[in-house]
Amino acid sequence: MSRKSQMQSQLFIYIMTLLIIGLLLYFGFGWISKLFKTQSVIDATKFQVDLENAFEKIRPNYGSTSEREFLAPDGVDRICFVDTQMKVSDRKLRGLCNSANDDYDPVMCNQWMDNTSAIMFSPAIERDIDIGSIVVDATPGYLCFDTTKSRRFTLLLTGLGNRVKVKSQ
Repeated sequence: MSRKSQMQSQLFIYIMTLLIIGLLLYFGFGWISKLFKTQSVIDATKFQVDLENAFEKIRPNYGSTSEREFLAPDGVDRICFVDTQMKVSDRKLRGLCNSANDDYDPVMCNQWMDNTSAIMFSPAIERDIDIGSIVVDATPGYLCFDTTKSRRFTLLLTGLGNRVKVKSQ
């Protein structure tokens, strides 16, 4: 075999090797990113199911308490539980709706004023979580958790028959 044909053969092998590695990287990154998206959907669904089940179990058992730890969905910076029993007129004066307060969040305030849910997220998620009617055992009428550093937070739930009292633990 001549030296020229040997170099052409090696060049062909190098080009094919680069092509195969490039295709593997391209499809591999696509597969891995799809896997991460699937994992975040699974995490959000698990959070929803865990939260709804915890509230559903404790609600009818008047006076019983349960301490539960939850793992917030990935990408959520803040979770707030709001008192659904508070009058809408009283909510305007509270921290979430008072621009002079450190807790002020106009998006969460609008959600609370609309009384859409007892739980709110920042940034908002595309998932309806129904934990029913709650009473927040905190002075401002809401209980917020910063989930940027640690996604874990603990709640003390107390059954009240037709609603649940929520307290930070």
